[in-house]
Amino acid sequence: MSRGRNGGAGAAKGARGATGAAPAAGGRGKGRWSARRKMTVVLELLRGAELEATSRKYGVTAATLTRWREGHRALLNGGSAGR
Repeated sequence: MSRGRNGGAGAAKGARGATGAAPAAGGRGKGRWSARRKMTVVLELLRGAELEATSRKYGVTAATLTRWREGHRALLNGGSAGR
């Protein structure tokens, strides 16, 4: 049996779909996050989600989430995030 392509079996695990969205929440894939995806997570935090729980949910350190949140707060207040 050959090890060629698996005709139409779908994308590899963790691959982006037709929408270009990154893997679903809880995915531990490394790589860059789009600004839109970061904003989605930051909005969860600003709406009252717990930092540690959100960190575990998305596989991102609490320090990184804090940096994103502070950067987005600066943008919302008319300043420059610089990150």
